[in-house]
Amino acid sequence: MKHMIKFSALLLLFLTTIGFTSWAQTNDFTIKIKSGVPHEQALQVKYYNSINWEPFYAHIESFTYDPHYNYELRVRRIKLKNAELNKPSYRYSLLKITHKSLTKAERLEMEINDKRVDCQGSGQMKCLMVKFNRNDKWEYFYDHINGFDYKEGYTYNIIVNRTKLENPPQDASAYQYDLVKLVNKTITNTISLPTAAAFLSKFKWKLISLNGKEVYKHNA
Repeated sequence: MKHMIKFSALLLLFLTTIGFTSWAQTNDFTIKIKSGVPHEQALQVKYYNSINWEPFYAHIESFTYDPHYNYELRVRRIKLKNAELNKPSYRYSLLKITHKSLTKAERLEMEINDKRVDCQGSGQMKCLMVKFNRNDKWEYFYDHINGFDYKEGYTYNIIVNRTKLENPPQDASAYQYDLVKLVNKTITNTISLPTAAAFLSKFKWKLISLNGKEVYKHNA
């Protein structure tokens, strides 16, 4: 009887240890993720007891971040066995998106000229020339517009969302631009006509006059 009690106690201890170890290796938690973070930077997150936003450098499996949204996620963290030196010790995976809300973006109308021009940004580059109001002067536009396929030779009127980015990279824009609607696209350059030489070579010509005098029986 004593042996049975001792065995049961050892078995209970063993199972408890396994359960505790498993729990210690895996845990689930909730985080909030801030909008407006460039893709090349760490996410900005808050935990349940956070006051300030903190950088989060790890990859979260099955989660795709869109800087236009604020998120609240339920995430699972699993401790990796035999993790390599200087490699992540944990793996993070998305369990559920518990909240997702669109951040407020500024909606703008833009007129875009038909040619890129030389400009000086972070080095020599080509810029679009744009107006945000019809009566404005043309100004350099150094940024990229997501979803907009620009071709020279056309003027454009478009509507964009402009979103302010948190902590943008040095020498980079503080805003992200996304195409909402292509309002108008107008061609400005017509198909070039053949050059005079190419045009003349296609035909046989007869000289009629030269320096104001009539000329006969001479072919050019």
